[in-house]
Amino acid sequence: MCQRQWRKFRCSRATLISEAKTRVKHSKTETLGSQCPLRNLWVGIGCKRGTPKVVIEQAVRTVFQTYALSEDSIAGIATLDTKADEEGLITFCRDRQLPLRYFSADVLRSVAIPSPSSAIEASVSTPSVAEAAALLACVPHSTSQLCIPKQIVREMEQPGLVTIAVARSVTENVASLHEIP
Repeated sequence: MCQRQWRKFRCSRATLISEAKTRVKHSKTETLGSQCPLRNLWVGIGCKRGTPKVVIEQAVRTVFQTYALSEDSIAGIATLDTKADEEGLITFCRDRQLPLRYFSADVLRSVAIPSPSSAIEASVSTPSVAEAAALLACVPHSTSQLCIPKQIVREMEQPGLVTIAVARSVTENVASLHEIP
């Protein structure tokens, strides 16, 4: 083996060893991300009218990084039916090729959730959008569990506010009802 090949071999071997150590280190740490490897996470989103796609995208990224979840595990997005024409949300889903499910306030109100909000109820006639929508999105295919309760994310110097909750479906699923392709 010539010196150039040896250097290349040593570098790639060092990279492989480093990656293996990282994998072992991460496998020893129990995270939600390691529990949710499939496309089985439904993200419930509530947002102020006119919230741009970049704010929604950053909010999802922030929450998923905070909880060590992979965005590749997202099965779809769920929200209130009055957001079915929300441009930032629609663009976010289309760019990522994610289905968008939406539910009426009456249906969302029927879901037992851990963090009801009287302010949200006064505004949209349901005490929860993000948590209830995330849980409901899983239901046609399997039972669900709230992985992340609602998280409110604001981006400085950006309009809008985003509330995110994540539910995990027991099985991998992709939406079929009330979707925007």
